[in-house]
Amino acid sequence: MRKSISFLLVIMLFLSPALPARAAGDGDPLYEQQTNLHMINIEYAWDKGLDGTGVRIAVIDSGVYSEHDDLRGAKLLSGFNMLDSSSDVKDSSGHGTFITAMLSAPRNDGVGLAGMVDSAEVVPIKCFSSGQQTGAEYILSAIYLASGKLDCDVINLSIGIPDDMPALKKAIDHAVSQGVIIVASVGNNGGTSLMYPAAYENVVGVGSVDSSLEVSDFSQHNDSVFVVAPGSDILSAGISSPGVYMRGSGTSFSSVHVTALAAMAKQLYPNITASEFMALLKMSTTDLGTPGYDTTFGWGLINVPHFVDNLLSFNVEFSDTEGHWAESAIARCAAYGILTGTGEDRFDPESPLTRAMAAAILHRMAGSPEPSGTAGFTDVPAGSWYSEAVAWASEQGIVLGTGGGLFSPDEYISREELAVLFCRFANSLGITTEYTKKPAFSDSASIDTWAKLSVYWCAFSGLITGRPDGSFDPHGSATRAEAAVTTVRFASKCALSDLCEK
Repeated sequence: MRKSISFLLVIMLFLSPALPARAAGDGDPLYEQQTNLHMINIEYAWDKGLDGTGVRIAVIDSGVYSEHDDLRGAKLLSGFNMLDSSSDVKDSSGHGTFITAMLSAPRNDGVGLAGMVDSAEVVPIKCFSSGQQTGAEYILSAIYLASGKLDCDVINLSIGIPDDMPALKKAIDHAVSQGVIIVASVGNNGGTSLMYPAAYENVVGVGSVDSSLEVSDFSQHNDSVFVVAPGSDILSAGISSPGVYMRGSGTSFSSVHVTALAAMAKQLYPNITASEFMALLKMSTTDLGTPGYDTTFGWGLINVPHFVDNLLSFNVEFSDTEGHWAESAIARCAAYGILTGTGEDRFDPESPLTRAMAAAILHRMAGSPEPSGTAGFTDVPAGSWYSEAVAWASEQGIVLGTGGGLFSPDEYISREELAVLFCRFANSLGITTEYTKKPAFSDSASIDTWAKLSVYWCAFSGLITGRPDGSFDPHGSATRAEAAVTTVRFASKCALSDLCEK
């Protein structure tokens, strides 16, 4: 258990000159220099009241220098020192203080920095001394403590170990089973080797980009990279004196941005799970590098406005779905932002599905990739809630126009059209849409020729079933409930996401 675990940072942190605090004034004097926050447009979340209120974050690190001017008013709890089983969590290296100030420096207090979630409670759990290394047993104990007695909602682990330790995996799995979201750094040698716990599938592994949105030269390239965030030349608090600030680089610091988003998610939805948070995060990124997922940028750069918008629509309880035959599928689709409510607490499950809604569903299932151009239809206004979805679906050959340069976004989708769209979507993902048995619908002759093969594949695959009377009803309007069920069945068949029924 004496595996060596190191901080995931670049030594630049300790070599950079200190920046003197400016004179106190309105707002935060150093906020303009926090370019990382401007890169992700953090103010969008603040304007919506997302500041971590009611959330508890464990920073398992080197402790905290609570006497720093920018942390005197922070919501810091007493914490715990794993090294000597005491409450002395004074930071002797600076790493934990740097991270804590990024999260907790009070905003608009006239002092220094703006913390991303300054209303969250931060619990410093000290596992590192000044030597920047520790034993695995301290980290394991800290994870159990944070997810148990200390009742933390989010754990920030800006650390890494090159070995996949069963005991570490067990501790991570236990914390996640308790509803904790764990965020970790992917590593700083710029290579492809995996670091743990970031490499575990239920941990959000975060890589780093610089101010030019290029991957930082130290950031790892492997499948542990779930998303990226700013991690180069970050400004935060130092420990040499109460008013000192420093700059540092490393995936240690890129991960903190995602920790802040996890706190925002827990603020609104205390019971949100790690998998649900990761699904929201995935659909809220700005794609960088190779289209779709890649091992350099993961699913892309975190995008606060997109994340917040998706978070605010995250609702699994509707007044009109209790006891409905599609209740479970509707809840899953709503939880992952695939389908949202129609207003207040309603879903309107039996309302017809429109062409715009159908395009949006498939776009969100694909991870909301950015289209290369505009939709090109005269009735799809730029900036509308469905314009990017229609543009992307059109580029993929999933949706077609209705003639005369129109898309007809408000026109209803028929059941056979729904089958065609899902079949084309499958093809765009490289899935072969073949069937070995022709379904025996009583009204098969009524299915339009151009839709027959798609209907047969969907029926054979169990995505869309017939009516109780043995018909398919190809020209009947597809409903929002049917779209939700088809979505979950498709995800399950194609192992597309955590929408899959377990």
